[in-house]
Amino acid sequence: MTLTSTKSPELDVDDLDLIEVTEPELDAPAEPADEVVDEEPAQEHKPPAASTVPILLVCTGNVGRSPYMELMLRKLLGDAGLDQLQVASAGTNAVPNMSVHRLVAEELARRGIDATEFRTQPLTRELVAASSLIITASRSHRDQAGRLVPAKRDRMFTLLQLQRLIAAGLQPGPAGEDAPTPVELLVAQANANRGRAGVSGRRDDVPDPMGGGTRAFQSMFDLIDQPLTTLASTLLELDRRSHRGETSNA
Repeated sequence: MTLTSTKSPELDVDDLDLIEVTEPELDAPAEPADEVVDEEPAQEHKPPAASTVPILLVCTGNVGRSPYMELMLRKLLGDAGLDQLQVASAGTNAVPNMSVHRLVAEELARRGIDATEFRTQPLTRELVAASSLIITASRSHRDQAGRLVPAKRDRMFTLLQLQRLIAAGLQPGPAGEDAPTPVELLVAQANANRGRAGVSGRRDDVPDPMGGGTRAFQSMFDLIDQPLTTLASTLLELDRRSHRGETSNA
């Protein structure tokens, strides 16, 4: 089957998994990092410009779930040789220029990822409009992003929902110089699988760990890790197919 569009030919409200609208979750923003005075201060982490963001990760405060997803996915893509794929994150209720939550920074450090330069940013219409794939922590974040740019709803998935859609199977896609990017191919495949993976529900949400202590954060890390690994490996496979002209199923 050859895919030439990222939109499913027949999508209704059920197909777009917008049946359940939940109340926004409240990630409490982390306290600002202590100021460090240096003769040559380190450059502040600046998210990629909106025009260069294929993948956008979204949660509430942009201090817990979405920065963990962003920095982990960026490392996985780098390890896979897909550094060209830009990744950013934002929060539906984020306070700008805050650091990640302490427990997130500590977990990332254990995995060799430095989060000290990360700074939060609010979710904006411009960010959503410029993104090729919007991955959210929960359905409520997906709904809020969809209200900002309704035309992008078919590019929005929660992380756990996207994992289910990938698991439904990848079909052969176009290859060669004119083939879509791996992100575009993934969006098309995910939309094609919506009818096979069931309606999106509570199972597709990553719970907010704020206020839950170390155990809640560890549960969040455990819940996110495998879907991110699946996402990175799927993008790598789609990238290989488009370059070598392979048309067999994954």
